[in-house]
Amino acid sequence: MTSFALKIIALAAMVIDHAGDVFALSIPNSFLLRLVGRTAFPIYAFLIAEGCRRTKDIKKYMLRLGAFALISEIPFDLCFENEKIFSARDVTFLSFSYQNIFFTLFLSVLAVYAWEYLKETKYKIAGALAVLAAAGAAELINADYGAKAIIFIFALYLAGENKKARVLVMIAGAAAIYLPSLGYIGILFGHSYSVGLAAFLSASLSALPVFFYNGRRGPKLKYFFYAMYPLHLLALAAAHLLPALIT
Repeated sequence: MTSFALKIIALAAMVIDHAGDVFALSIPNSFLLRLVGRTAFPIYAFLIAEGCRRTKDIKKYMLRLGAFALISEIPFDLCFENEKIFSARDVTFLSFSYQNIFFTLFLSVLAVYAWEYLKETKYKIAGALAVLAAAGAAELINADYGAKAIIFIFALYLAGENKKARVLVMIAGAAAIYLPSLGYIGILFGHSYSVGLAAFLSASLSALPVFFYNGRRGPKLKYFFYAMYPLHLLALAAAHLLPALIT
């Protein structure tokens, strides 16, 4: 399986996830869409770690992620900061309460860059501290998935080409991110269950396509996948906001 195939899987899961979030009040059992979407971030985390290993210029890679973090913030806020809209004057275009996933990915690559730079010096401990600092920054700005995501991506980077290590990190990362929500109970077909456990199991499935990753890139559509993040958020925001604003 190529990185292109992994990106297609992650993109589809992400769009399904975000649709389930934005239209949670209007789609019956919308949490099922959210469960499908739990496979998206672990795959993206792996792709970022792989990108750090394979990029010819990690600084440019990091800057691209930073640029799209800024580009995506208004679409992100339009999508997720306007759940209850009654008029145009109520629309929130920009909020600093929660930051989009590109900020998380940027900080993750920054952590890898700092680690690689500092570990070759006599201040090797500084490399580990830099990773922790990036994780702390993710919490400070309330970036999507927070510090756990930074550590998760860094661990995937350290796993390197070892397939078994990748799978173990994928499952451990899914557990760290989703199992803490065990206390939240959902209802499906009249039976209660733990959303946290279901999300963990769904996210763990992402280890399967990653295991079959063959190290090949496939078709080169780099900026398509970057652009699809803000574009799909704008589309979902429009579908959600326009009916509320014209009634």
